[in-house]
Amino acid sequence: LRIAAIVPCHNEEAAVGKFEGCEITTGSYNKLKEYMHANYRKYDVVNAHNHPSELLLWPKKKPQVWSYNEAPYYVQSGECLNPVEKSIVESSVSLAVVANEKNANMYNELYNTPLVCNMYGIDPSFYSVEPNSVEKTRAKFGLMNTDFIVSVIAWIHPFKRQNLAVRAIGKLVSSIPNIKLVLAGSNDQNEVAVLQGIARELGIEKRVIFTGYVDNETVRDIYYSSNVILCPFQKQGSYLTILESLCTKKPVVISVDTMLS
Repeated sequence: LRIAAIVPCHNEEAAVGKFEGCEITTGSYNKLKEYMHANYRKYDVVNAHNHPSELLLWPKKKPQVWSYNEAPYYVQSGECLNPVEKSIVESSVSLAVVANEKNANMYNELYNTPLVCNMYGIDPSFYSVEPNSVEKTRAKFGLMNTDFIVSVIAWIHPFKRQNLAVRAIGKLVSSIPNIKLVLAGSNDQNEVAVLQGIARELGIEKRVIFTGYVDNETVRDIYYSSNVILCPFQKQGSYLTILESLCTKKPVVISVDTMLS
């Protein structure tokens, strides 16, 4: 069984290292579509991950499973689903897979295709034990033992709502003068600039730390460096962050809007 997995990649260098030995095609939407149309016959199943990967196969006919984590970004922003995209999905997606019932209900409001719910998870044994490398990671990011650390573990994106975390820190400085915010995840430079602007406006720019992309070991260190783990996420993914956070037995604050709430 040969499966073509189409995954939007936010960090190509990390992906290439993680999937060493696999054939990887990265690039623009048009480049990926060209590759898929030239090679789809080699595969038994096409597995699309997230929008707009589900649109790449059309109009070619091949069993396609869509791993659906969230609605297209423009739909999350309040716009109506593009009827052309809806037609493409319903004519080319054989089966959609969602992670929970909440997401299944949202999918059914948008599309009419077969659907299954398959809750994915994490390795709790990895996240439930504090490693010996925490102090090294704290030093790397300039975190003192006297700091009160609030962390948000997620790639920087408007729908992850790190902007609310920055504003919350601004409100807490007067009551927690040693507070710092760690934003750990791949950087969307436009959104980073927005967050830095908010921090400057509030006079807390030295309290907001952007780590950029970090590996799982460093993510775990940041969890255990934290006094509070904050999950302000909206409807855009972040299941794994919440489950990982709960393993640490640290206080975890979760938005009611997130899919795993």
